[in-house]
Amino acid sequence: SFCLVYLLTPRGVSFSLELFRVAYFLPFSLFALGQQHISSVLAGIGNATVPLYTMLLATILLTDEKMTRGGFLGLLCGFVGILVLFLPMLSV
Repeated sequence: SFCLVYLLTPRGVSFSLELFRVAYFLPFSLFALGQQHISSVLAGIGNATVPLYTMLLATILLTDEKMTRGGFLGLLCGFVGILVLFLPMLSV
């Protein structure tokens, strides 16, 4: 309930708008801008790597977040899957 009360204050509304701008508007608008200069296949593959890099960065930067064996295997499977998607482009 504290969170809801805080978000209804002028400072909370300002914070919410700033969070919306940084977390939603900026990444998606940059993604759309970048897609104008590369193929949609490359853009989709690049977008598929976002969760993998997020997991890597969280493991490196956050002391509470430890890499488990399952997390490592999932990360490895994700990168192998993206490599499989890139293989047709590399053979040309």
